[in-house]
Amino acid sequence: MRKGAQDYVLKDELSPEMLLPIVEGIRERLALKGEVQRLRKRVEKTWGTSALVGSSPAMARVRRLTERLADADAPVLIRGETGTGKELVARALHESGSRRDHPFLAINCSALPGTLIESMIFGHERGAFTGADRKVRGHLELAGQGTPAAR
Repeated sequence: MRKGAQDYVLKDELSPEMLLPIVEGIRERLALKGEVQRLRKRVEKTWGTSALVGSSPAMARVRRLTERLADADAPVLIRGETGTGKELVARALHESGSRRDHPFLAINCSALPGTLIESMIFGHERGAFTGADRKVRGHLELAGQGTPAAR
């Protein structure tokens, strides 16, 4: 079991009634693996660099930069006017890179009061300010090895 066996049957207890649930479990796991692969392809189409539509030279440059920076182990600042797709680029960076199996957490900073932004990003300890009745983990910590994105 420690080396990865999912189930076992004792030789003297071997019967179709014992094997049927084991075979069904294997079939379900294989079906789930196939579904995960299909969903990963769909996510790549929806959120990867292919989600960055447009044929202008500027969009081609954004796609190239996104692909080049996808595995960078450094913070990336995405700037632009409201509504230009900064979060789409952040998601494309996340989904195209090695962090795609980890969380992507987006924070809409413009929807939060200034006093709450710091707490959302970094978290806070109980008693840190009036009303802080418990410890709250921030998005940076919650993202772990994933991608925290603030807009």
